Amino acid sequence: MERSTVMRGIVSSLIILGLFLSLASTETQAKCHDLNRQILAYAKSKTGQRVGRGECWDLAQAALDYHKASWKRPFAFGERLGSHDIPRVGDIIQFENTQISWRRGNSWGTMTLGDPHHTAIICEINGSELQLIHQNVQGVRKVVAGTKVNLREIVSGTYTIYRPVRCAASAQKP
Repeated sequence: MERSTVMRGIVSSLIILGLFLSLASTETQAKCHDLNRQILAYAKSKTGQRVGRGECWDLAQAALDYHKASWKRPFAFGERLGSHDIPRVGDIIQFENTQISWRRGNSWGTMTLGDPHHTAIICEINGSELQLIHQNVQGVRKVVAGTKVNLREIVSGTYTIYRPVRCAASAQKP
């Protein structure tokens, strides 16, 4: 068999394999985005209500459990994102002793998220600015939306972002 014929066969096989992996990856991403949308929709449907005991993590826990997502209690709300991963709407953010300080024109302010922990669901993203939906904010044990946090304005503390993940058993259901 000629070398060029073998090479064409190998190249064709690699192209087909690449297309298959791309389609599988797209399907996996679509399912992931779907779960994120479901988590966010659940949280939004609870706006103004108290979820569980009214603790901040109760909202994330209820949304994940309702949609049969896989997570480890108490604070590993799915797949931990790395520093190069891009957050998505519906991801869950865990703040730890996080201090934010901002100044806009003549206005300035500070905010603390987490004493020591605070859990929220990301509902909008605009660059480094996140809009959150969460509960147990400033002593209010009901779900509130609209808190804006700019990750570039964090002066101390840390945060971790988690991507909700379906349980293997629920992922197989049609």
